Amino acid sequence: MGPYSFNNFCESLEMPGLHQKTFSNIAKRLYSQNERLADQVFSKTATFVRRERIRQSALDVSEEDIIDKR
Repeated sequence: MGPYSFNNFCESLEMPGLHQKTFSNIAKRLYSQNERLADQVFSKTATFVRRERIRQSALDVSEEDIIDKR
């Protein structure tokens, strides 16, 4: 949804809209925070999956070793 669609939506609810520049600044901040959060989630997920794979397979590997996908 861009600033024009957002403002049309706000107008239909009889709410004030946002200037295009204000909308863009907020959208950029949200996008940046969302990317950072996604990176954290993916990193934690990868670490969890690796630990579970090692635990379930009773593998003797270090943190740097590559686990075979078999």
